[in-house]
Amino acid sequence: MATQVKVPRKRSSRTRTAAVMQNGLPIGEAWIEFKKTGSDTLRNELAEHYLHLVRYNAERVHAKLPAEVDVGDLMQAGYFGLKDAVEAFDLSRGIKFETYCANRIRGAILDELRSMDWVPRLVRSRTSKIETARKSLASRIGHDPTETEIATELNVDMDELKKIIKDGRAVGVVSLNRK
Repeated sequence: MATQVKVPRKRSSRTRTAAVMQNGLPIGEAWIEFKKTGSDTLRNELAEHYLHLVRYNAERVHAKLPAEVDVGDLMQAGYFGLKDAVEAFDLSRGIKFETYCANRIRGAILDELRSMDWVPRLVRSRTSKIETARKSLASRIGHDPTETEIATELNVDMDELKKIIKDGRAVGVVSLNRK
């Protein structure tokens, strides 16, 4: 009878060992100690431990933006979101920090993008409605719709449509540096 040799199974990249901080504390104990003491050193170590989440979220947001937007700028805003998340995280709620901070990081990035945008949100919204109506009409009628058809679709008069189109021209500005 052949003897069976137990071959150790290769660890999956998804299997993680318990995270340990630079100071040797397991991550769970570091959180408890930080919440007790409010130590700046522990806060910084916790933030450093979760920096990969900033890059991940910044790159996801960056994928939907024009090439002129620098991912480094998004990451800088994300760092502030991470710092705020570390300080505001409530251990007693029983949720994972990664889940909580992803929303805070993404929110900080989006707030920064809004502050950098020089076109008012109302103008962007109206321009988007016109583009949506134009695409919808084009697919239904089989050709590019006229301004009259778009005005009818949006239920606005021609003067209002022309004003929206004029205001929306600023939305379509492109960089001269773009290739």
